[in-house]
Amino acid sequence: MKLNTAFVLLFAGINLIIFNFEDKIYIKIYKLLSITTILIGLITLFANAGFYFFDIDNFLINDVFHEINPGRMSPTSSICAVLIGISFLRFKSNNTVFLKLSNHTSKIASIISLISLISYILIIPQENKIPIFKTMSLHTSILFFVISLELMFRRKKSIFNKLFFSTYLGSKNFRSALPLIIIYPIVISNLLLLGFAENWISADAGILIYTVIIIPVAILYVSRFALNINFIEKERKILDMKLEAHNLNLNNFNKALDLIATMAVTNKQGVITYVNDSFCEISQYSKKELIGSTFKIIHSGYHEPAFFKKMQETMKTGEIWSGQIKNKAKDNSFYWVDAKIIPFKNRKKEITGYIHIIQETSTETKPNNMIS
Repeated sequence: MKLNTAFVLLFAGINLIIFNFEDKIYIKIYKLLSITTILIGLITLFANAGFYFFDIDNFLINDVFHEINPGRMSPTSSICAVLIGISFLRFKSNNTVFLKLSNHTSKIASIISLISLISYILIIPQENKIPIFKTMSLHTSILFFVISLELMFRRKKSIFNKLFFSTYLGSKNFRSALPLIIIYPIVISNLLLLGFAENWISADAGILIYTVIIIPVAILYVSRFALNINFIEKERKILDMKLEAHNLNLNNFNKALDLIATMAVTNKQGVITYVNDSFCEISQYSKKELIGSTFKIIHSGYHEPAFFKKMQETMKTGEIWSGQIKNKAKDNSFYWVDAKIIPFKNRKKEITGYIHIIQETSTETKPNNMIS
């Protein structure tokens, strides 16, 4: 590994460590290291193209271990350095144009380093590699690939983050399929390349063997996921049918309740979210007037504050409150009701709202004690 490559990878490692630090000094260090990484990559890239601005290849230490371009990063490493530096800088930038331009830099860096890495895994001879990938070492390829993947995963809205960390079925299938997708072609390719090198098989025969093996395996593997999805789809349809039947029963129950009872629904804060026609009839207010209001709209002023305080205390405990209330209709007439207030609870047993079921009574039958 060349010295400049080591510096670039060191800067990347430091940036990953201080990535989430919020102190201004760390943000400045982060940006400085990102920009320095970009500059090292650009200067080296231009030097590889024959444009020398100033020599940074042996700026600190003279490289005596490499005969060709001592101290200088390979062109591929230079490109990855620029892309990685931009990717780091992207996380601390609010510039819309820069964010759009740098949207795929870490992906490109991962693809470049992966190509180099696969060439080593497949044991492709140096002379047969694409020229630009000949001088990128194995450990450099691995480190650039890992860093670029880490940057992609740190973008919470990226497709890679969603695929690898989501709990949805598609992501689970993707994670299950990934090992075979990666390992199987590499193993087959290695065996074929070995066969070519030892003259066991010809190129035409190798392609035929690869095709004959890969297609059935791919079909079997995809079939497995297809069967799983079919099973889940079948279960979903059964569940949909049960839910539809349940909703139908619930709808019929609601209709029956609407016909025989006067009721209203409120949220946890006491704001009315639903009233039936009977409630509108007895209060003389329209649904539009009632929904969004509270029960203060029909308060008669008859009851003492202690009455409503005790009612609220009972409701907050999750118990059913029952008692008689004197209300005032829109035409300022008064009427008495027997009321029951029943809490709605979610799965965590938290109160989410209340249903108020009332029945009008005559003033002649009201009890002397109004507090339930």
